[in-house]
Amino acid sequence: MKILKTYSRVYTSDLDKTILFYSGLTNQKISQRFKIPDLDVEVAYIGDFIIISGKGEIMNQFRKVHSCCIVENIEKIKAFLVQNNSSVFLDIQTIPSGKNMIIQHPDGMTIEYIELK
Repeated sequence: MKILKTYSRVYTSDLDKTILFYSGLTNQKISQRFKIPDLDVEVAYIGDFIIISGKGEIMNQFRKVHSCCIVENIEKIKAFLVQNNSSVFLDIQTIPSGKNMIIQHPDGMTIEYIELK
């Protein structure tokens, strides 16, 4: 069981403006940018930040998640978290990049966990 990387999430309604700011702040370029058409959301990765852009109610759901952890084995992480009084908000599901789940820790932090392909 291992966490490989942690990202801070940034929420915006103006993706291009926010990308310019975080590119300047980190002195890095976008490493990934993609749309999630079903949710009308666009995502960009810059350094240790995930920038999520969208409008309306869907963004209220995204804002509930504080950060994202890339993990080696999502099933082992889930077992540890559940055994240690965490609550499953969204159980393990397949996504284009691998698998994810959303868990609320006992202290109230809500984290998205992703196991990449």
